[in-house]
Amino acid sequence: IRRELGEELAAGWTEERLNLLMVEELDPLFGPFEVRGKDEELKARIEEIGQRMTTEDWLYRKGKRVPGREVKIRSGVEVLHRMHKAVGGLLRADFEVRNGQFVGVSFSGDFFCFPAEAVGILESSLEGRPLDEARAVVEDFYSAHEVDTPGLGLEDWLKVLEV
Repeated sequence: IRRELGEELAAGWTEERLNLLMVEELDPLFGPFEVRGKDEELKARIEEIGQRMTTEDWLYRKGKRVPGREVKIRSGVEVLHRMHKAVGGLLRADFEVRNGQFVGVSFSGDFFCFPAEAVGILESSLEGRPLDEARAVVEDFYSAHEVDTPGLGLEDWLKVLEV
C-alpha cells in the first residue's frame, strides 16, 4: 500500500481498517464474523508460515516460465505451460504429454489449498494417466480427500490441463 499510495496516504490504511473491509466483503459469503484478537498460538502459526513462505525454495521452486507455452519435443512428446485466472487466484500447470499421458505435472500459483500437501497428491494422481481421464482424476481427488480450494473448482483445474 505504501508503494502504491505513498507514505502519507498509506498511513490511513491501518490493519484494523483493512480487517474491517475484509469482514465487510466476506461476511455475505461466510456469515457473521466474530471479532477477536490474535492469541499467542495464532501469532506463532503466522510466524511459522511466514518463515516458510519467504524462503528462496518456496518463492522460486517452480522457476520462471513463459505463460501458455507449448513445445513439441518430438512426435508424441510435448511440454506445456498453462495458466488460468480463477476466482480463487492464478492457477499454473506445467507438464509433459508423452504418448497421450500426463508426465511431470506441477501446479503453482497464488491460490489456496488446504491442506497444502493436497496439491502434491493431485499432481501424483495425474502422473501417467491418459489426458481424457483428467476430469475423473480431479473429481476423485475432491471426493477421496478432505480438500478445500476456495475459489477453485473442477472446471478451473481442467482449464489448465486441457491440451
